[in-house]
Order: sequence, then C-alpha cells, then structure tokens
Amino acid sequence: MLRRDLAAIGAFCALTLAAAAGPPQYTLVEVTPQPLRNWNAYDLGAQGQVVGRTYDLNVSPPLSRGFLWQSGVMTLLDGPAGETITEARCIDDNGVIYGGYADRRFSLNSLKMNPLRWVGGTPTPYPNNQGINSSMFFGCAPTSGIAVGWAKPFQPGALGWRGEFGYANEFDFGNGDPVRAFRWDASGGAVITKWIGSHDDVASDINNSGQMAVYIGSFELSGAAIFDPRFGLAHLPGLGTGEASTWAFAINESGQVVGRAQVAGKIERPVRWFNGSVTDLGVLPGFIEGEALDINDAGVIVGPLSDQNFAFGVMPTAGFVYVGGTMYNLNTLIPPGTGFTIHSALALNNSGQILVRMIDNATSRDRFAVLTPGP
Repeated sequence: MLRRDLAAIGAFCALTLAAAAGPPQYTLVEVTPQPLRNWNAYDLGAQGQVVGRTYDLNVSPPLSRGFLWQSGVMTLLDGPAGETITEARCIDDNGVIYGGYADRRFSLNSLKMNPLRWVGGTPTPYPNNQGINSSMFFGCAPTSGIAVGWAKPFQPGALGWRGEFGYANEFDFGNGDPVRAFRWDASGGAVITKWIGSHDDVASDINNSGQMAVYIGSFELSGAAIFDPRFGLAHLPGLGTGEASTWAFAINESGQVVGRAQVAGKIERPVRWFNGSVTDLGVLPGFIEGEALDINDAGVIVGPLSDQNFAFGVMPTAGFVYVGGTMYNLNTLIPPGTGFTIHSALALNNSGQILVRMIDNATSRDRFAVLTPGP
C-alpha cells in the first residue's frame, strides 16, 4: 500500500537516475516461513515490515493467525480475547496494523470477521463492530489512521460471513445481499457506497487526503472508480477496446490510481488513471496480460504478468516493476542463483522496496521476499 516517509524524495531521485542509467537492481531477503500449512503476505511497511496470514484449516480447531514480520522476526497476532483466527491485511507508516478476528457467534463455517487494528502490538477492536455482520480491510492511509475495505451491514437474523473458517475467499453474498465499500477511523466504520449498487463493492486503498480507489459492483456500469471526499464517486474509464471490466487497486498521494482494464478477448492490462485519463502500461514480450497492484509516491508501479489468458483475472507467472516509463521483469533484476522465481509483485513502499511472491524452484512451494533497490 502507500507509504509516505522522508526517504520518498531520495528514493524518487535514485530510481529516476537508475531508469536513466539502466534497470534498477535489487537484493532479496526471504520472509521466513511459518510452520502452519499455508500462508499469504499482503502488505509492506515503510521500514520493510510485512504483514499477512498463516493458516492450517486441517487441524481442529482450525488455525488462522495474522502475522508481522520485521528484520527476520515473525510475530503472530491474536485477537482482543486471545482469538486464534485473525488476519493482518495492511500496515501504515506509524506501524499500526489493520485486519480482523473471528467471532464464533455463527457456525464454524460462517464466522463473523470483526475489523481490528493492532496499535503497538495490542489488539484494539473498533467501537461499532456490532453494526456489521462481517468485514475485511484492503488498504490503509499512510498516516491518517483510516483504513478501507468492505463490510456487510448488520441485518437482524441475517447470516454472517460464509467463507471458510473466517477467511474471505469470496465476498459475494448474492445480488440481493451485497457487501459495501467501508471506511474505518478511530470512531468506527461508515458505508461509502450505500444504495449505489445491487452487487458487491469494495474500497481497495486510501491516501491521506481521503481519496480512495474503489470497485463498484453496479453503478450504471460496474468497474473502477475514485472516491473523493469533496466530490463523491466518479467512474474511471476503460481502454475502449471491446471490454468494460476495470478494477482499481491502489492510489498514491498525487491521486494516481492503478489497476487493470480488459481489452477484447477478456485480456487484462495493467493501467494507471490520473485526472480522468487512463494509460495502458503494456506488458513485456512473452507475456499476454497483467495488472498493476500498487503505486508509490514517486510513481513506481508493481504487479504481476501472465503468459496465459485465463479469462477470469490474472494468473501470475512473473512480477514487474514499472519505473521511469519502462517496465522490467523482476526476475532479471535480482542476483542469479537465488533458487526462486518471482511470480508476482504485491506491494511497495516509498523507499522502493517491493514485496514479492515467489516459487521455490526445488519444492514448488510459495515463498515471499522483500526486494531492496541497490545503489
């Protein structure tokens, strides 16, 4: 997600010079795996921290623990009453972690996920959790203490989250029971897209000005939108090449939004929106499609590329960085002989560090790493 710190100006200059002199180079530090069966990393902090979730659903009771990884040390995060079904989705520049914990008031397979933040390592629920049936964070502002995502507004007698053991592996409650884009501050949560659409909405990211990258499930035409607290919601244009599908994933302090837009054949292209215009970032030779997942304040963009077209989103096979108007395959910018193949770039900070998902070439297992640009 977005990170504002004093290194941003220096990082911008360094990356601009690197683009002029040649492609940037990165060192790689692997995020130490947890012993639980599976795991995901979601966000990268200003100091290279990583947050995510490690889980094993084949034990009784099932486990799902949010984690913070920093300087080689991984700390598991519990809920406010010691709950062991938690997830950590975003970390801001102040080190506050945003995520959720499970409330077992429903059956085990339909847990309510309550929004939560860890402040100084202490789990702190929001005061109006009772106003929603379930929720998930997707992004947080660098320093304003506001986080965004989706939530299912509470309805008496309605079911809670229908995901697997509280893990949000989908967010469709049906056309007549949609989830809504939400924002949370210290006082609690508020609906962003109330009465807008008949399908699901999600707020993906927010900057310190309160501008949000949003996906609208149904609002004249579904797709990517920007929310500005001064003007409200506005659709973002597609590429105008035969497909209408668009999705917005991240926004920086300048109001640049990145995401994906379909072209003919349901091929996804990584795009950037700014001042109402859309730019196709293209893909590298040998790849068919991609999407842009994050952008920092220097305008550096990261995401995955795919060498196949699956028609239902992007199946990552390489991670890219887009800097100085040029796209690079991250696998060509790390030292040789690591034993890993980078399949996706997930997030970056203003220092130019990148969180990547990799495949261990020996075991074919998922791994995660932080890339740091070299001198």
